[in-house]
Amino acid sequence: VANMFIKKLNQAAAIRPRHPLAKFEVFQEDDLKELIWQKIEQDGGKGYRIANAKSQVLRKFLDTNKDGKLDQWIYYQGGKETYRDVDVDFDGRADVFYEYEDGAEVRKGAIPQRELSAEIKALQKKLESMRSEFVSAKQKFNAEKQLVKNGYKAKLSADNAKKIAKAYSEYHNAQDALEKLSEKQFPTIWKKPAPRVITGTVLKVGSNGLFAVSLGSDDDIRVDREFKIYRQDSLLGKAVVVQIKDDLSVFKVVEEDPMSEKVRTGDRVVSEF
Repeated sequence: VANMFIKKLNQAAAIRPRHPLAKFEVFQEDDLKELIWQKIEQDGGKGYRIANAKSQVLRKFLDTNKDGKLDQWIYYQGGKETYRDVDVDFDGRADVFYEYEDGAEVRKGAIPQRELSAEIKALQKKLESMRSEFVSAKQKFNAEKQLVKNGYKAKLSADNAKKIAKAYSEYHNAQDALEKLSEKQFPTIWKKPAPRVITGTVLKVGSNGLFAVSLGSDDDIRVDREFKIYRQDSLLGKAVVVQIKDDLSVFKVVEEDPMSEKVRTGDRVVSEF
């Protein structure tokens, strides 16, 4: 029974969203023994769900018209639904995809009835490799930060900081390129209206990751709002608002995000909402 259970989970793990940039929780072979497999009834049909040891849902696969074939493939991240493939005409192939943020639908698109283009496949493979490199670099960077924090090392290696910043920037640039390519093959049917973009300029840099930005109380920002930091077109990291004044605000670099160099006067901060 245990072997059959692992076999089913292996098969489920092999099922991936049709869209190459879908966000979802990935589980590895080592995680399989900890996962929970349950039969469920939902949306008038039957199916099954996969959850982790904390009962947090990772996947749901449904047969809504009870013809013995799956017609909805639902993916989660952090316990929330983020992506869904749907076979609208019940012919065994997904026709439409849905993307969600915080439980709300943000995009609906068409799924091509052909294989992904060679260009998308190549970029997708490159992105996966880059993600591994970025995660590895970030782990080393965080380990070194801990050594500095605990006093075992005088300061962070400039080399390591540059490596992680480069990996961070290249990974996000590749994501943007894949998004543009994917839009041609996965045309959007409906999309949540574009967010308002707020941009500010760094006026002065202080200590402990604090810096002043040219956004004040009239710019519709709030404390704890997250912004991305750019130098020209290069993404440096993220920061949050900690204090708002009439004609400027104080920001603080988010500690866990990599920074290639310290924030400088003239850098930009950008937020979408």
